[in-house]
Amino acid sequence: MSGEGGITSLVFHEGDAVLLGVFGELDAFTGPELGGVVTACLAERPARLVVDVSGVSFCDASGLTALLQARERAVRGGLYVLRQA
Repeated sequence: MSGEGGITSLVFHEGDAVLLGVFGELDAFTGPELGGVVTACLAERPARLVVDVSGVSFCDASGLTALLQARERAVRGGLYVLRQA
């Protein structure tokens, strides 16, 4: 669990998947923190990485960029990316 910045992230392992819960504000200040957590999760080489942002109370354009960069890293790492509406 991290929470030094403006977000808190919880990482759970479930089978071959890593579940990442993100809580708080996601913006220019906290985006790099999220990037670091995603990088650490991907270093474990999971079959799936699930990022749950239902606990994010605010997300600006910088936060959205951080999420898109996380997705790009996952795709480059060979993970299949499933979009959910």
